[in-house]
Amino acid sequence: MCIRICTKHEHKMLKEDWEYAQSELVLCRKAALAHVCPTTPQPTESQMVYPYAVSETEVLPSSFIDKALEALPSKPKRWTMDNEYRLASDEEILKFIEWDLTNGYTYKPESKDCDKFTTRFWSRFNWFLERNNVGFVVDWSGAHAYNVIVRRNGGLWVYEPQDDRWWVPGDEPYEGLYRMANMGILI
Repeated sequence: MCIRICTKHEHKMLKEDWEYAQSELVLCRKAALAHVCPTTPQPTESQMVYPYAVSETEVLPSSFIDKALEALPSKPKRWTMDNEYRLASDEEILKFIEWDLTNGYTYKPESKDCDKFTTRFWSRFNWFLERNNVGFVVDWSGAHAYNVIVRRNGGLWVYEPQDDRWWVPGDEPYEGLYRMANMGILI
């Protein structure tokens, strides 16, 4: 049996979004815009296309990324995956965060935990925007994973994909999950 539901972004939900959809069913029943069936094996073509235009950008060397990451409080181990980087604008980053549903998943220890949220946001940003300025952070000092975003102005945002929070390093205390004393970054 199929159920009509909607999401905050008013687009069809993918099969892996089914659990989240069930929790939203009561709130969305009357405003249903998308048809979702739990047996749908693959997303439609429209679900695989990012709905916003992405601006042209200059190509920057990996040394730009390295220099930006030097602003972090510790000297993190870092691995740049590319020789050239194309950076999304701040506006494009914020628009993508609003569009992306990663934060809508329910946390489940060891199966949908911090590293899975971080991986999902990191890969979707790179895939849909074709920009490679989001990094995957493993913070061993805080026993947590989250993202770092290198901005076109050379600044950084730390991004928590579980609840869509972002901040400039240093604006929040280096404690708890975000100690940043011993970490590695893949970007």
